[in-house]
Amino acid sequence: LAQAKKHALLIGVAQYDDPSIRSLSGPRNDVILLWRYLTANGFDATDVRVLAEGLPQGPTIPTPFAPPTRAQIIDGLRDLAARAQAGDFVIVHYSGHGTTQPETARSAASSPEAGDRDQVLLPKDAGAYDKEARTIRNGVVDDEIGDALDAIRAKGATVWAIVDACHAGTVTRSGA
Repeated sequence: LAQAKKHALLIGVAQYDDPSIRSLSGPRNDVILLWRYLTANGFDATDVRVLAEGLPQGPTIPTPFAPPTRAQIIDGLRDLAARAQAGDFVIVHYSGHGTTQPETARSAASSPEAGDRDQVLLPKDAGAYDKEARTIRNGVVDDEIGDALDAIRAKGATVWAIVDACHAGTVTRSGA
């Protein structure tokens, strides 16, 4: 029998490509501190993917895998689902801006969102709301996050999601 593993995806978005989105000072620190804690408590550093920019260098600082763009966040979640096995423990951490947008189309099986608003995490390449597409450019919508976490749980892994962002109340599931 294979031994259960511990995996993590740590996302810290401090700087945004769109100048209208205010920079944050905390996400870099959040990623560093959580990486230190996890790697000191049973997580192999090779099983902790860090998506961040502008981290200082040093032996107690993680080397980022990639910048925290939408594509990298989605890829990181898919990678977790591909690697997760029954009995594994998975942490997904996001620190950065969050917001809401009008609810996008949902399946008949899903519950309506509170206030008919989707929660959205903003990666570094996020932009303004696109009225035609009815979504925030490059935003990561709650339904996408919920589906990604469900894919990991479907493998038999336990998932903890830690989200430090505004409007994150139902970012991993419906509000109902």
